[in-house]
Amino acid sequence: MNVCIEQIDLENGTIGGISSFMETLISYSPTMQFTIVGMTKDRFRRLGEIRQLDFEQKKVNFLPIGRFPKAGKGRFPIFIRLAFGVIRYRSSIPAGTRIVHHVETGFFSMISSREELTIFLHNSRASLTGQFSDSFWKYFPKTYGCVEKFVLRRANSVVVLAGVDFPRIAKLSRKVYLSSTWFESKIFNSDNRRVSSSDKFQYVWVGRLESQKNPMAIFPIAQALLESGVSFRIDVFGSGSLESRMSQEIAKLNMSEFIKLNGFLGKKDLAHVFMSSDALFMTSHYEGSSIVLKEALGAGLPVIVNPESDPDGIVHSKSNGFVVESLLPKSYAQALRNCRDINFKNCSKSVSRFKPEIVIPRIIEIIQQ
Repeated sequence: MNVCIEQIDLENGTIGGISSFMETLISYSPTMQFTIVGMTKDRFRRLGEIRQLDFEQKKVNFLPIGRFPKAGKGRFPIFIRLAFGVIRYRSSIPAGTRIVHHVETGFFSMISSREELTIFLHNSRASLTGQFSDSFWKYFPKTYGCVEKFVLRRANSVVVLAGVDFPRIAKLSRKVYLSSTWFESKIFNSDNRRVSSSDKFQYVWVGRLESQKNPMAIFPIAQALLESGVSFRIDVFGSGSLESRMSQEIAKLNMSEFIKLNGFLGKKDLAHVFMSSDALFMTSHYEGSSIVLKEALGAGLPVIVNPESDPDGIVHSKSNGFVVESLLPKSYAQALRNCRDINFKNCSKSVSRFKPEIVIPRIIEIIQQ
């Protein structure tokens, strides 16, 4: 049994790269059994009770041990709720290899059980403790270093997905592996890509509405597009603590005609949006190995990034999108105006090496070692 302990709601859906990561890993691991130990949005769901779900044509156990707070209502970081649940419901958590995606989750898993642990590191230490981090570790960088050292030296496997941090992590663990994320190519592909002939550009922004993703940068970019005379619409897909502030900003700037907040969208619906859009743009202060970037390119959608949004260096200007060297709104606006010059076939080809059938077998091998 493989037991993933993370901030995931398998019953009601969770937006984010880690959720996509685990869902695809489950789908492409037909012989592996999984229990997801996570969180629930359901106010009436009984905590500590395992239910078997039909997920991607296989049976998966789901054990919620905490509840997601209502937007803006939580007093404590979500990880505190998850950590408390790990301790409180430890007798309900099945035996098996623990899979975690944060060092703090790994720490509480280790002190509550003696099971083997595989940890996936999505972001660098510098990003998590830096100025623009939305993690609580931003305020306790020295404590993070101590917890990280404790976990990585004891973990059975450490999989680094943020390549920039690999040399440093390799000094902390002898069982460290460098890998990447992937995208679900059966869903995100360019087979039904429609090239737009409309005078109106359709742009997409996808992610958590948190400071790391820098969604407030959408507004000056939209203003720059307006000043350039472009007819456009920006669809924002995601949720988070900045949602209310963004709604207020849309009303304040009278931009409801140009920017729409759409909330969470499932993979298949998002792929449909990608097929009929002109470009995805990313404004993040930092990223790990971005999944949504690969999903968009896989669907044939050009992507506009700043260097911090694409640490893997997948996007190349005029080939599969544009790399904007800074967060200057006018630079983004110019790239967005030129997105239709990109051949969608180049986009899908650029991420062919990140298909799950190529990447996941190695991940499974690491977990099972």
